[in-house]
This record gives sequence, structure tokens and C-alpha cells, in this order.
Amino acid sequence: MLLQLIEAYADSIDTRGAKVFMTFYSDSFIKNVIHKDIMAVKAPGKRDTLFVKSLIDSAEKDLHKAFSARQPVIVKSKSSLVKVTSRHAVGDMLNNFDTSDDYMYPTFDITIDRAFDNFYCSFSVFVDSHGNLYYDKPLIPFSGKGYEEKYNSLSITVMDRYLKHYLNIRPGSTLGMIHPSSIAIHVEGKKDSQTPGLPNRSR
Repeated sequence: MLLQLIEAYADSIDTRGAKVFMTFYSDSFIKNVIHKDIMAVKAPGKRDTLFVKSLIDSAEKDLHKAFSARQPVIVKSKSSLVKVTSRHAVGDMLNNFDTSDDYMYPTFDITIDRAFDNFYCSFSVFVDSHGNLYYDKPLIPFSGKGYEEKYNSLSITVMDRYLKHYLNIRPGSTLGMIHPSSIAIHVEGKKDSQTPGLPNRSR
């Protein structure tokens, strides 16, 4: 059985299709016609590899074309003053027991003790194939442009002066191929004026 993804727009359907297909085989067909076991059929083939390579090539040229990594980005702290926690999706009745958000939308909570000030910011970043961070966008809505600019400036400062220096980042990969992807970060800074903390490093 061959299924094709069809996109809907309001009350209309794009009959041209999205060029995304899913093929289902019966157990007897796999054993008696293809002469393979089910695990071999599930394994990615040459066309899958070529497709992912084409996506990687596009993402390397333009980070805005980065895509979710099947083995997502791993973020760890280099300092006892920086704590990193990865959020994990919980499968339940409300999401049909779907935990794909773990790799589709990797999310990290980061706490910086003895920071230059008290702050909290949420934003997404691109992680390139070398583990470098590039600011993407804020993850909260804004009522005024002036506040958005200040928020972006703070987020970029936190990324450049703390995250780039005090985190070990392993980029994500798909089918064993490392590539750019995007992650969400929620950072809380806690100021402590009585004791020296992390150097507020510039680029």
C-alpha cells in the first residue's frame, strides 16, 4: 500500500501532493517476494542517504534551512556555575504517546549562577556542523518593537559571553551524518555580588 501526503489549504486540497510517500508491505510479501526480514526493509537505503545529503548541503549554505536531527544536539556544561537540563517529551493520551519532540524540538534549560545580572530569556539558536552557536529568534511574543530589540540584544549577549564559552556542544546527526539543526534555549541568570563568578567574556 502506497500513501502520499496531501496538503490542505482551508477548504481546498493540493492534488499535486507534497512528494512525500510512505509504503507499507505485508509480512508475507516481505518474506516471500523481497526475501528480506522486516528490519532490513526498515533500514535506510541509498535514496534516503542521498536525500539527507541534499538537505545537509542546503543547510550548510543557509542555516535557516537547518532541519531536525534524528540524533539531536547534546549540550553539557563546562563549569559548576552553569547547569544544563534537557527537557524530555512524555508520551501520554494527550499527545497520542508521541515523544518525537525530543528530536524535533530539542529544548534546554540553562541556569547561570553569579551572572552579571538577574535575567531570563528564551530563544532558539542554530547549531552548525562544528557545534558553533548562531542566534535565531526569540521564543516569546512582543507588544512593542523597542522591547524586542532589547530582548534580542540581551539574548545575543548571553549567547556570546556565556553559552559559547561554558558549554560543550555536540551537533546533531541523521543517518550518521552531522548537520546543522536548531535548538530552543531557556536561560536564567542569577546575580551574586558577594562572590566573584564567571568572567563576562566578549567574543
